[in-house]
Amino acid sequence: MIELPAIRWGEPYRSLEVDEINHFYTGEPVARLHTVGAGIVRRDSKKARNARHLLQAMSPAELIEKCNAAGELFESGTLTVGDSRQSPNDFVQQQSATTGMPISMCKANVKKNAFVLKNIGQILDCLTRGLEPNILARGYGEESRGVTVSSKMLAAMQYSLVCTAITNDDDFRRDLIASTEIDRLNLGPIPTPQLDWLQPHEGNLIEFLYRSRALQLSHDHA
Repeated sequence: MIELPAIRWGEPYRSLEVDEINHFYTGEPVARLHTVGAGIVRRDSKKARNARHLLQAMSPAELIEKCNAAGELFESGTLTVGDSRQSPNDFVQQQSATTGMPISMCKANVKKNAFVLKNIGQILDCLTRGLEPNILARGYGEESRGVTVSSKMLAAMQYSLVCTAITNDDDFRRDLIASTEIDRLNLGPIPTPQLDWLQPHEGNLIEFLYRSRALQLSHDHA
């Protein structure tokens, strides 16, 4: 039976709360899974920014290479899982035993997931229509049409319909790009009213000023 500790920022964590995973048909114990409560999740989530910085320190090429290696290992490697070693065939048998999925479907899923990981570079190339991978890491850049593109933003500042930043500080630019509170971000001396209708997620002033809402009147005020 596999003993699976919780993983907290890359380190095994043995919890007092342990769930037993049983065979879907025989009821035989298959694994023991250590779990954590909401308090620990909230505490660890405070370090999420550090994890983001660690990922940003790696180039897209490095991340893609690691995904490729993970796909190879997932499909053909024997890896340490908890306190045991697990081959691809072990994984298939254990997944089938704990979910009730047919073994043939579990094998097919292994191949499908491995294919995605081993071909993630080509998949990203297709999804972004040939966008330079470093733009995804930097958060902005010029695509082939000459249109500035930006990555998905994370909350970092108060809501703003338009924000213009004139700075060469790459860290400050990344923080601005990471914000979900900016409807349109201008990097450089761009006039505030200047619009580029080829941009995705472009704000609309009418929608901003006149948001739709429900209004009901009682008969006394009709």
